[in-house]
Amino acid sequence: MELEEALHKAGGFIKEAKGKGYFLSSVFSSIKSPDEIIGEWVLHFCGKGKALDCYVSEELVVEESHSLGEAKELDTRKVKVSATEALETAGRRNAITILLSLHGSPPVWTINFITAAMSVTTVDVSAETGNITREETTSILKKG
Repeated sequence: MELEEALHKAGGFIKEAKGKGYFLSSVFSSIKSPDEIIGEWVLHFCGKGKALDCYVSEELVVEESHSLGEAKELDTRKVKVSATEALETAGRRNAITILLSLHGSPPVWTINFITAAMSVTTVDVSAETGNITREETTSILKKG
């Protein structure tokens, strides 16, 4: 399911959350390969010193959550590039897990390709233009 469908499914909850002072700050999903269809999105809301996660799949599940850092409101009207398009732009990678998140202002797709060799390639794709703005590979096992 593309993000637009998840936002539509969660429309009632989003309206209710906004009425209570929450705002959408990021979205997240994970898949096993670039060809896999996204089955679940996590919509992360912040407000009033609290956070909520809304899990969107066949049904909606809402849980209290925590935020890392200062949250910014995600303006989904500025998102012109879908998750599928961002994955295509990032290219095929040899990954066992792919983590996708949409966050920031302006909005950015961050795609993390985790490999069996315990490395992570992170690719940031502008959600407005589709351009790659960052790409780096690091080892998970590397001592800091």
